[in-house]
Amino acid sequence: MSEKKKAYIFDVYDDYEIRLRYVRDVFAEKGYQVTMYLSDFDHFHKEKYKTKRKDAEYIDVLPYSRNFSFARIRSHMKFAKSCLDIQKKDPADLVYVMVPPNSMAAQFGKHHKKDPSYRLIFDLCDMWPESFPVKGMKPVLAAPFSVWAGLRNRYMKYADLIMSECGLFADMIRKYVPEDIMETFWLCRRQIVKEVLPVDSDVLTFAYVGSLNHVVDVDAIAQTLTEIKKRVPLKFHIIGDGESRARLLEMLDREQIDYEYHGLVFDEEEKRKIFAKCHYGFNMMRDTTCIGLTMKSLDYFAYDLPVLNNVPADTWKMVEENCLGFNISGSSADIEKILSVKEEDYQSMRHNVIAFHRDHLSEEQFKQKLASYL
Repeated sequence: MSEKKKAYIFDVYDDYEIRLRYVRDVFAEKGYQVTMYLSDFDHFHKEKYKTKRKDAEYIDVLPYSRNFSFARIRSHMKFAKSCLDIQKKDPADLVYVMVPPNSMAAQFGKHHKKDPSYRLIFDLCDMWPESFPVKGMKPVLAAPFSVWAGLRNRYMKYADLIMSECGLFADMIRKYVPEDIMETFWLCRRQIVKEVLPVDSDVLTFAYVGSLNHVVDVDAIAQTLTEIKKRVPLKFHIIGDGESRARLLEMLDREQIDYEYHGLVFDEEEKRKIFAKCHYGFNMMRDTTCIGLTMKSLDYFAYDLPVLNNVPADTWKMVEENCLGFNISGSSADIEKILSVKEEDYQSMRHNVIAFHRDHLSEEQFKQKLASYL
């Protein structure tokens, strides 16, 4: 009997729930013995993981305290070297690498150029340093940023397949890689609602779900709610937490906007009950954010909730072309569009959300597409 094919999954963060679980399942279904390697450092809490996944191996990395620091770069370079050492010592037939860190692209790209005996997949899940959030400092940092981006741009072309999380990222590296090895694999999420449910509310009701961090445009959210409140009664449900929570709640209190803060909610049924009261979900990010599709938009779509969106590229296009809510640019015309929707058009919008999620953003769709590439 022939030995079972091996596959490695390498990710410096823990993207298991949003990406790796689906990739691992497809590899296993295709007959691979899969080993998943993660770093032992919690990037968000800046500490070694206290609890670890039983189905993953953990690589020791250097701790760091600041996201933008040489310590973080050194930590990621150590992780990349350790991952490549694993592949050199006990080669797998298929290697899947999450990028960033850009050093992962450099390490594995250079190696695969010399040794094409295995299949290499890069999954582009973010763009650094392009995602650096402070516009004013970018000219000063142009030279080091160019070197940083070059680690990715020079070596991703040596992969057999580049999976881009959104079309925006694919467009940003298109000139550096052959067209035939790059494909957009949108984020996916299990669909919760498969039929339109009535919204039990006498007021226009909105939701926000996800991290309330510095990239979320809480000013735009508060401003939109303030303008709508001048015209109709409203209610705002907030699920999540982060450093911008206090600022958002302060603005809502100042404008006397009726809201309910639910904190962190992970239970699907509890979230379903909250979303069932809502007409729209806010998907608004600051214009310094380099992203084409957010996990929060998938959260809304999975529960048949249309969005108020300002995220460009992929999301802007899918909302506009498929009538999944409204794209918001900050004008009074945006408010008029929201308030002038007829009931039958709104119900049609929610049907559109269910259909689009099923056909393009579902777990089944992602798995089928990746399986076809293998």
